[in-house]
Amino acid sequence: MTLFLHDDGPEMAEAHAHLLGHLIGIEWRDSPHIKGILDDPKQIRNRAFHAAAQLFRRLSADGGNSAGDATAVILQIEDLHWADSESLDFLSYLVEVNRDVPLLLLVCTRPTLFERGAAWPSPDSVHQRLDLEPLDKTSCRMLVNELLQKLPEIPAALRELLISSAEGNPFYMEELMRMLIDQGAIETRLGADEAWKVNAERLLLTSIPPTLTGVLQARLDSLPAPERRALQQASIVGAVFWEEALKAIDPWSAEQLPALVQRELTLPLADAALEGLREYAFRHQVLHQVTYDTVLKRDKRAGHAKVAQWLTSLTPQGSLRAGDFLSTAAEHFEQAGDRANATEFHTRAAEQALQRLAHTRVLAHVSRALTLLDQAEPSVQPAQAAQHAQPGQRWRLLRARERTLDLQARRDEQGADLD
Repeated sequence: MTLFLHDDGPEMAEAHAHLLGHLIGIEWRDSPHIKGILDDPKQIRNRAFHAAAQLFRRLSADGGNSAGDATAVILQIEDLHWADSESLDFLSYLVEVNRDVPLLLLVCTRPTLFERGAAWPSPDSVHQRLDLEPLDKTSCRMLVNELLQKLPEIPAALRELLISSAEGNPFYMEELMRMLIDQGAIETRLGADEAWKVNAERLLLTSIPPTLTGVLQARLDSLPAPERRALQQASIVGAVFWEEALKAIDPWSAEQLPALVQRELTLPLADAALEGLREYAFRHQVLHQVTYDTVLKRDKRAGHAKVAQWLTSLTPQGSLRAGDFLSTAAEHFEQAGDRANATEFHTRAAEQALQRLAHTRVLAHVSRALTLLDQAEPSVQPAQAAQHAQPGQRWRLLRARERTLDLQARRDEQGADLD
């Protein structure tokens, strides 16, 4: 936290770092700046929000010129539709308290963010919403020229095929072009510096799927079996996955990653969630879903079980990042059909979220864990009910939810949990 050293000194700079770290999941329980207020998550969140807002303010001031003018700071955020309510709260706070800072938030999201009723951005904030419409014919032609620039001449039939099928969807156009490459209708592997060629005969014989899902399915079907299996197993890990997790399912599948990257089905990511792990992502969320839907049920369950075990062994309990993957592990245990472990990890994830004042996540994890407990108990014989009711775990779950409802001032629901 060098930005705070000059004005605040090393002790306060360390305090800012620890507060921010605790907010995002680093277990700094023994920090002198944290341990005294562990039972007051609201104070931790408020102080961490303040430190984060000051961070952007200092960035602007630190990059200013000799005349003392602040420099503009741009914060680019992708896929905001995946953000939880607490993250949206922070962005609203950041904009509000830094109104005098030259700060631009450039945010990309799907309309689902607004469909879920999120009050973001706030009506009184200074913002401009730009809705992306389907490409018009002129823009489609420009995109075709860009996609097929290695062809000496773009045949009119090929150009019309890409434009008319896509209906202005640029991702469909890109994937359709790659499907034609996969099926040999466009020949690209002619040498590093050679131009592409159109195989007119194969182009005529190629069946064009009418939907994006169909195009992606066709690409999967045309893959060599080892590459298709590797992509399917990667889809079990998630839209973002780690090479080491893929190895936990099948060590041989990881060897196919360079080929999948070359086909632009997956992308290597520069910044992994944990240091030392090689992280990849599916090129598009739709591609991940289409791939996952092709995996057999028994393979899904087996794969999820292996990924869950890998996640639980990744960071030992008590380490700085022990809580990073509690939620993910819970989901994989649940998909594997392991109710006991799924319930335990949902419980741990709820308790960790409570420490970060992540109300939405607390309630979601508690609800899921209680549902799993209720699903497990009807089959138990009455004489054994007390043994299997897991009152200790129910206590942990209700306690986490009650504290969250208290912080939200939802008194009737809180009272029910207290009862």
